[in-house]
Amino acid sequence: MEDLIHVPQGASDSERTWRVSPLGRVFSVVVGFGVLAAIAADLDTMLRNGGVFVPVVLSAVAGAFFATSFWTSLTLTDHEVIIRNLGWTRTAPLATVTRAQAGYSGIEIETSESRHMTAMAVQKANLSVWLGRRTRADEVAEAIQEAAARAVAGPSDVRSRATNNDR
Repeated sequence: MEDLIHVPQGASDSERTWRVSPLGRVFSVVVGFGVLAAIAADLDTMLRNGGVFVPVVLSAVAGAFFATSFWTSLTLTDHEVIIRNLGWTRTAPLATVTRAQAGYSGIEIETSESRHMTAMAVQKANLSVWLGRRTRADEVAEAIQEAAARAVAGPSDVRSRATNNDR
């Protein structure tokens, strides 16, 4: 099941956003609640022995798990790819994208300006790599590559190809 989220009105019809898979979201939320439960269960001891440092750090870890499950995304528009990871958002014009490859850490995108970005929202499991299985991450990387090729070709090339095919 592809976790494709349609963008609200006002956006381009071809704009697509991918987020962490439903199973990945459930996992992140469960781990986040587990960390919060561990803090609550032992808060008195933590405060007596170490002050507020340990509960604050563990709360930040729980928050990172929650944020990862709902914040990270990869959006493909007509003109750019937008990557939202934990802590930052980066964009790259499609015409500059030279490579998009699925990997265990996410979709690795390289631009003609030698920028390297990784979109953590869509990842490929090592087992899939070892078994040579095609995953959602492969499909997303392929969609980015195709959009980049269309952006480089330009609208006039696309129109002329369509006209030649109609003859």
